[in-house]
Amino acid sequence: MTTHTPEPTTGPATPPPQKTLNALVIIGFIVAALLVAWLSIMAVRLLPSAFSYLANLAESLRGPQSDTLVVNVTPSESATDEVTLSWEKSGRSGTYTFTHSCTPDVTVELLTDDVAREVRCDVGYSVGDVDSIRLRITNNSDQTVVLPYAVAFFGTNDTTARVNGEGELAIAPKPGAVTPLPVVVVETPTPEVTTPTPTTPVTPTTPVAPRPVVQYVTYSYYPTSNPQGNVDLGVRFVGAGTISNNGIFVNRGSLLSGEQNAVQIEVRNYGSKTSDRFDLTVELPDGSEYEAEDVAALKPSERAIYTLRFTLPRNNSRVETLRARIESSEDRSSGNDSFSLQLSVLR
Repeated sequence: MTTHTPEPTTGPATPPPQKTLNALVIIGFIVAALLVAWLSIMAVRLLPSAFSYLANLAESLRGPQSDTLVVNVTPSESATDEVTLSWEKSGRSGTYTFTHSCTPDVTVELLTDDVAREVRCDVGYSVGDVDSIRLRITNNSDQTVVLPYAVAFFGTNDTTARVNGEGELAIAPKPGAVTPLPVVVVETPTPEVTTPTPTTPVTPTTPVAPRPVVQYVTYSYYPTSNPQGNVDLGVRFVGAGTISNNGIFVNRGSLLSGEQNAVQIEVRNYGSKTSDRFDLTVELPDGSEYEAEDVAALKPSERAIYTLRFTLPRNNSRVETLRARIESSEDRSSGNDSFSLQLSVLR
């Protein structure tokens, strides 16, 4: 007897259990949530830098924008010789400077936390990113004098002021000053005697190149110093150009033949200890030499910017040389104590 065994039939695949599908859905949701969270964190980190970069790029392309700074003057209620200068801050990152013109018998002091610091005339003093300063002005003469002043804003790494404000202060005499009586000189007429004047031969003299004029020097103050630290004074070239009608240095990067020019040079303490006094020598493109001897010490990160003005004779030279060097007994690094460079001359 033959037995026929039927072949097995192939049917549809058995679907996976419902619990497995649910687990896969939950795992996928968790992975998607983590991915979204990570992308959000990266966006928060990167977007401010991107916007800051774009803002800095736009600012650099636009360049420093000069404008007029409105300075308000408020007399002190407690002292007759004190005054407050205030203004609206620009909102940019930078510092403000204060300058006053040299006026005989007038001294100006900057008051900070009841500490007075004398402000020399025709020197731009950095007062920080503030919106007001307090001054004590003493008039030692016997009459009212007018004191011209200026407030300027410099952005970070700027060599030209973005905003300028100028004004004048009428300063009354110091209380107790006595007006001197006029001196009357009685002249006795003397007989007129005519004496022949001998003729003296004229000896030709060698023309002397005019000394350069310091337009202004800007100081920035940093109070900390490490007595165990080191001193590293350095000098570097800032720019070349001219001085505008309102006394602002304009950096063109070149010189003009037969015209008045100006260069800016910076001396900075790159060390961590206050330096000793130093000497600065600058050989200008017109052949003259500027010397500043026994200059006041610089604190760490403090700098002095020298703006030197001179007239370049008209000639056929395409380039002129500018050299500068500093000398200091405590400076232990000589690699940045001098420089020499060629400046192009335009006609």
